[in-house]
Amino acid sequence: PSARPEAMPSCHCLYPNYVPWVYETFSDCIYTTTDQVAFYFGLSSMAFWLVCQLPQFIKNCRRKSAEALSLCFLVEWLGGDILNFTGSVLTGMLPTQVWLAGWFVVMDVFILGQYIYLYLLNRGRPKDAAIVDSDSDAEITEPLTG
Repeated sequence: PSARPEAMPSCHCLYPNYVPWVYETFSDCIYTTTDQVAFYFGLSSMAFWLVCQLPQFIKNCRRKSAEALSLCFLVEWLGGDILNFTGSVLTGMLPTQVWLAGWFVVMDVFILGQYIYLYLLNRGRPKDAAIVDSDSDAEITEPLTG
């Protein structure tokens, strides 16, 4: 006997006029033009979500500071995304939903790691030390507030 639980029965599209590549790639059945438009909007939305934290990450790197971020906020965000990922796995959601939830956890860990690294890097430096904002070449002499 195998120690591995039996796999759940695979789902199949109910009607023959589904889009095969979408079913084979994403385990999703779409039939109509409206379904296809909605599917492509959903994919586009996911593409934006895949890079949504990237601008903040880059800005923190350029400033060599994550002072504008709240550690409490980052920890709560990570906790929420971990629960979202866990729920999506336990309820057997579509693979795209599970992958996206997992990606959020990975990005949260990166931005939290960056926060901790930059906090340790800047420890001992005066809070009012000038930071050059490379986006505007302006010198900022106040703490970042967002």
